[in-house]
Amino acid sequence: MKRLIRYIIPFFCAAITFACQKSNTTTIKGKVCGYEGKGVCLLDYHIGDKRCRDTIKLDANGNFNHNMECSEPLEMYIYLKYLGENSTSIPIYVLPGQTLSVEMEREMRNVNFFGTTMERYIVTPKFTGKSANECLYLNIPYKIFEYKDSNGALLTYKEYSSSVERYQDSLKTLLKSCCKPFRERKMEEVEEMQLSQFFSYGHHLARKKYDFNSDKEFVQTLESIDIDDTANCAGQRSIAESYIDMTLAINPTLYEGDNSTLKTMKYLRDKVSNTVVKERVSDSVMESCLQFGSTDGLLEIFEIYRELSGKSEIFKKNEKIYNGVKNILPGMAAPDFIVEDTNGNRVRFKDIMGNGKVAYIDFWATWCAPCCAEIPHMEKLAQELKGNEQVTLISISLDSDKQKWLKKVNEDKPSWPQYIMSKESEKEFDETYNINGIPRFMLMDKEGKFIDNNTVRPSYEGCKELILKYL
Repeated sequence: MKRLIRYIIPFFCAAITFACQKSNTTTIKGKVCGYEGKGVCLLDYHIGDKRCRDTIKLDANGNFNHNMECSEPLEMYIYLKYLGENSTSIPIYVLPGQTLSVEMEREMRNVNFFGTTMERYIVTPKFTGKSANECLYLNIPYKIFEYKDSNGALLTYKEYSSSVERYQDSLKTLLKSCCKPFRERKMEEVEEMQLSQFFSYGHHLARKKYDFNSDKEFVQTLESIDIDDTANCAGQRSIAESYIDMTLAINPTLYEGDNSTLKTMKYLRDKVSNTVVKERVSDSVMESCLQFGSTDGLLEIFEIYRELSGKSEIFKKNEKIYNGVKNILPGMAAPDFIVEDTNGNRVRFKDIMGNGKVAYIDFWATWCAPCCAEIPHMEKLAQELKGNEQVTLISISLDSDKQKWLKKVNEDKPSWPQYIMSKESEKEFDETYNINGIPRFMLMDKEGKFIDNNTVRPSYEGCKELILKYL
């Protein structure tokens, strides 16, 4: 009997140990919407600094059952890439060893997109499982706060902040039903909402010529921010940077005549004492300027930036980009590259612009919704300038799929010349022109030199008048 117990006890101990081990296999299952048997569905997420992307296998009806190893709670996105132009991502939250069910429904709605009404798929997910509440929270639509009351009068900051506070309270109530790690992380975001909305309120009302000096609560909130506190210059879009933008917006005569980037650099130089804040904020501002901003005044901007940050690692990276971008400043001859027309003929850029005409150039792609939203405005501009021999409009596609570009051009039948970037010029063009966002419009003079390498879109009021000014 003792011998039998000797073998039974280790067996039971092993069984108990096995039973107590927590499974890390997480299951995400359910059904997507709008699937017609083609295209892929992806799962995007991060583990630490590593970005991961899994393919979710769908059956003919869009059903899926995806298993993965998961040792910690993760925020993910189900990316419905198969929807093409209507592709969208559904945020989800998964727990180790748990199953999350996702059922999706969709409908077509007319939405206003950059001033253009477009039909878009609106996907509504339903969740079942232990992390369903967290998923529901992540799918709450972005809240837009009103700046006016029901009679159309502008709200004071006290009135506006009260509506933000009520919304914060509603989010906090929802978070009470969520797990602790999720609740704690999202609660921080909720608490920061009041300050982020403060800047949003200020910028909006600055355009309305609002008298901020008469708004006691607004002035007190702005004065409570310490621009020299290094804690306020953390993150890509820091509190310090927002503070400077806000101060400049409500004081339009400060550095009057300078563009926004130059104003910010001068403010950092003249008004900020902390060298760490100067370096970090100027690094961020310069990075944004080189990636997405106009190069108007770039020479002066960069010299002030060199003074503020000249030794940081980010400065070295920005300086390298600057050394390329300075070749497309106003007055510089446009660097050449090769494009193809709709008939497959190869043409040099220098041969399709200049030549005695001011050129308004559109860089775009078929996959870019804001680009496509500008096409009707570009057509209207083309018709208004029709017959004017001193100006030409040109569109250059950055599509990698030539057939998709040709299909779009054939459908739209634009009345101005259409080209696509040649494969052999892509690398050189990227390094020289540094276009990180489209649509991007440029204006060249009659000699093929830059007037502005990041000018207004055709949908903006005054675009035609701006072009005609240079004839």
